[in-house]
Amino acid sequence: MCKISEHIETGMFVEKALSGMCQLMKDTATEVRVSVLNNIEIVTKAIGKDNTESHIIPALLELTTDKQWRVRYGIAQFFPKLAQIFGKQLYLEKMEKISLDFLADNVFKIREQSMQNLVDLKKTLGLDWFSRICKEKVREFTRSDKCAIRLESIFLIRTISKDIDLDILNKDLIPVIIGLKDDSVPNIRFNVAKILDELGSVLSKENIFIGRSTLTSLKENDSDDDVKYFADKALKNPAFKA
Repeated sequence: MCKISEHIETGMFVEKALSGMCQLMKDTATEVRVSVLNNIEIVTKAIGKDNTESHIIPALLELTTDKQWRVRYGIAQFFPKLAQIFGKQLYLEKMEKISLDFLADNVFKIREQSMQNLVDLKKTLGLDWFSRICKEKVREFTRSDKCAIRLESIFLIRTISKDIDLDILNKDLIPVIIGLKDDSVPNIRFNVAKILDELGSVLSKENIFIGRSTLTSLKENDSDDDVKYFADKALKNPAFKA
């Protein structure tokens, strides 16, 4: 159905296509639901914006809670394209919340895709939206009671670092991440050291000073060997040389 839709006039296709697509999205076989998602751009072009908004988007939103992670992952991959198809206003109204909720999905691959989506969505939703969401999510994630989500705040910084304004990175994001230096989980503490090492060349003078102090403290006082190792490695970065 997805392949032939490109060659059938919209008026002939819409009536049966809408019913068929919605049924396929509810098929019990994961492979079928994933296949529909992989071809949905073709269908949206064939049936038009209005029919997609009234029929396909509600069906898509149902799949965002699918128990099979591959289905949710397929939807996550499609969010930037949906924003291009529908434009900023409609995307923000219909899709923004769930696309941001995917940042906290229990499957890392979906969270990873959703972080990259923020960068890709910037093209359609704008720099102001991108900057605001990044600031909000980094702060939110560092306060989470889930270790994986606190760790994701660091991964999010890594993903957006080349696309976020450096003033925002230094004034609003890096200080929040440095605050995780006292986290109870060693994996988070050594990732603080790693991200400071990675971003050393773009840190402000103030964050260089604070970062050097943080890394020195982790190297000398932390009880975990991995934390000490990555802190020591970061301190060898020319950016942190006194």
